[in-house]
Amino acid sequence: MEEDAGGVEWFDTWALSLAVFLPLVGALVIAVLPGAGRGEGPLKGAALLFTGLPLLVGIGMLARFDYSAGRTGRPIRTNA
Repeated sequence: MEEDAGGVEWFDTWALSLAVFLPLVGALVIAVLPGAGRGEGPLKGAALLFTGLPLLVGIGMLARFDYSAGRTGRPIRTNA
């Protein structure tokens, strides 16, 4: 895989894993934070962080996705 001009080859490699496992890591971090169950400030901040990061990764994946890849230009025929 060649590195593109933006230098974000690592993002293309790890984006899906980040989007899937960041919420899991966030749940573990929130579970061990002091004040769990009371809804304190650091707990809410960690929850916001570990919810926002996968959202940003998803937006980045959508922005870098090549929507024209794989199209043949021919219509798909069905037997129906």
